[in-house]
Amino acid sequence: MSAETFPSGIQALDVALKGGFARPSNLLIMGDPWSSKKELGMTMLSAGLHNNEAAIYISATSTAEEIRTQWLNCGLTPALEQEGRVKFVDCYSRMIGANSSDTPSIKRVPSIIDYTKLAVAVNEWCSSFYLKNTAVRVLFDSLSTLLLYSSLQTVMRFLHIFLGQLRRQNVLGFLLVEEGAHDLLTLNQLKSFSNGAIILDANTLRCEGFYGHPSITVQFSLPSKENVKQPLQTQNISLEGSS
Repeated sequence: MSAETFPSGIQALDVALKGGFARPSNLLIMGDPWSSKKELGMTMLSAGLHNNEAAIYISATSTAEEIRTQWLNCGLTPALEQEGRVKFVDCYSRMIGANSSDTPSIKRVPSIIDYTKLAVAVNEWCSSFYLKNTAVRVLFDSLSTLLLYSSLQTVMRFLHIFLGQLRRQNVLGFLLVEEGAHDLLTLNQLKSFSNGAIILDANTLRCEGFYGHPSITVQFSLPSKENVKQPLQTQNISLEGSS
């Protein structure tokens, strides 16, 4: 594990991890469809932004404009985007026929399965931040959508290269997964490409596989819009498998 850690935005989790996440890391965020995975991912991106990092949101389920509106309730502010530290890779607008142009903070990819253009868009922004010595967080929303359009083998081949590029550029990546939508083989394949999993279940957040730690369980609630810049309210950490 790297000596330097980066805050998750969840105070109790950062305490358990002795500071937060190491980088580079690619972490799954798993849970049922209504388990606030997206909001948790946005809050973790926001924790990076308020730590002077950059954030890239890859969307395969909503337009960049829709994501921006949701994210405003999870720590994003217009000023952060105007600073140039917030970027969107929109893989959805063109698929539904929306006539939307690229902007300084939004790149539109023709389709979620246009892997080359998706990887190029993300890599260009990661490289520009890397050259500025700015740490980057990337949220991929979602791997489950990717698996709707491609076979497991095709997705695994793409992730093998794509996630390797993120690690090479010292990125902290979050990958959303609908836990109940996939069989055990698929979930195990996805886990094999990750450095750990954050699993949401009602008001419980469980982390598995983090840097040799035992499983960590935290009871939590998402912050309100007014206090979103503060760490998520947490309590009752339990470490499974510890002596």
